[in-house]
Amino acid sequence: IQRALRTLRGIERDFQETIDVAYATDGLMERFETTGILKKQVAIAYGAKGLPARASGVDCDVRRDRPYAAYDKLPVRVMTRVDGDVRARFDMRVLELAESFRLIRECLAKMPEGSVSVALKAKQGSGYGSVEGWLGEVLDWVRLDANGCIDRCVIRDPSFCNWPLFGEIGPGNIVPDFPLCNKSLNLSYSGTDM
Repeated sequence: IQRALRTLRGIERDFQETIDVAYATDGLMERFETTGILKKQVAIAYGAKGLPARASGVDCDVRRDRPYAAYDKLPVRVMTRVDGDVRARFDMRVLELAESFRLIRECLAKMPEGSVSVALKAKQGSGYGSVEGWLGEVLDWVRLDANGCIDRCVIRDPSFCNWPLFGEIGPGNIVPDFPLCNKSLNLSYSGTDM
């Protein structure tokens, strides 16, 4: 735990130095502001997930809304922004990283003694679950056969929901803003092809 805390302090220090430079760079911040705007009603209509949704004012996070694992004992502070532009998505990532650092510290402080793994007996049936990944809500559905082996599995990555958003935030921006719009959505090619 002490080694993890030392590593975390180093990551936070490096992260803060980088963020300080970014926020102090007026040209960068000006490029981010009013670029690639995703309006709240559009985010809702497309079923946007994770950071792009929250940066547009959609107050959602599976860890809070449908707690799993230890999240019923470890409340998550869900932040939102309303501008829906690249700057709002950048700010959200900074805020969410700070919240992740807090959650890691709290988890380490409350870590119970005991085994770190549990034996499970798989049996025939199916199950559905969702978790809040760093890109947003990940859905999983699994069906086991009579031997307890996976028969079918479906995974929906948040990028599957968020790729169509680019068609809404891209038009009206200058060509050099294409990468800003694209990368601010944190999209995964492989996550879309699941």
